[in-house]
Amino acid sequence: MSYLLGFITGILSATCLAAPLVYDLIGRVLPGHSWPFSRVFDRVILFVLVVGLIIARKRFSLNALKPFFVRGSRPDRLRDLSVGVVVALLSASALLTISVGDELTWAGRSWGAVVARFPKLLVGALAVSVIEESLFRVLLFGKLARTLPVAAAAVIASLLYALAHFVTPDKSFVFVSGDALIGFEYVAHVLAKGLDLALLPAFAGLFLVGLVLCFSLMRTGSIYLGIGLHAGWVMAVKLSGFITDAAPGVSFANDLLRRYFLVARPEAWVSFLVVTMIVYFITQRRATKAPEALS
Repeated sequence: MSYLLGFITGILSATCLAAPLVYDLIGRVLPGHSWPFSRVFDRVILFVLVVGLIIARKRFSLNALKPFFVRGSRPDRLRDLSVGVVVALLSASALLTISVGDELTWAGRSWGAVVARFPKLLVGALAVSVIEESLFRVLLFGKLARTLPVAAAAVIASLLYALAHFVTPDKSFVFVSGDALIGFEYVAHVLAKGLDLALLPAFAGLFLVGLVLCFSLMRTGSIYLGIGLHAGWVMAVKLSGFITDAAPGVSFANDLLRRYFLVARPEAWVSFLVVTMIVYFITQRRATKAPEALS
């Protein structure tokens, strides 16, 4: 774990130093471009991360992922994936319906516009879910569960999972050429924005989502139900931003408050409990074998 922390710190520091240089270079090659610094920072950190993983590839073994991706037959995996997406979407749809009121209003989108976005949303949500379930559930939760009580491992992994969602790019950040520390200032700005106390309800909601997904992995020993649930919730959050608007006179001081509006509501926390119960009942026949995958 200490090596992982050092690796992340090194990647972030290298990016903070390199991103301003890259942004200045782009400005000289393409004068008048309108790219925000956040966009360049994102591309640079991705490049630095790939290089870092190549250099440190012997320290990061992905073999631990394989059992969770191959467990069960192909029809079983497809069923788990599909059931997860449907359960998450249905629960989120019911939640959205009762959430529209004082702060949100329907945007008046046509069904055709919503359906047209669906395939792209599904592909993107599945990609995000595969990456995050592999990282937070299999690698992090799985490793912690080998040395800690399962409940403690789930809590720690879910706290980190929730926290990661509030470290997001900020297009409003103004780049100042010649400031050698501007990259570090940008990271501090992003962290400060994500630590807004007004985000605590949303943090609590995402923490509960993490617990549900850890529970899913424990019950099935497979990653597919978790990927489906995760993808369904990602799609619901994206769609809710598309089909609703802030009610007249309502403004969100922090765009993260708008993005995670659904998960911040007490009704959402109840819906996560309902989904947990559904996961419990649909996995009863497999639950006795699943914990072996984390041992």
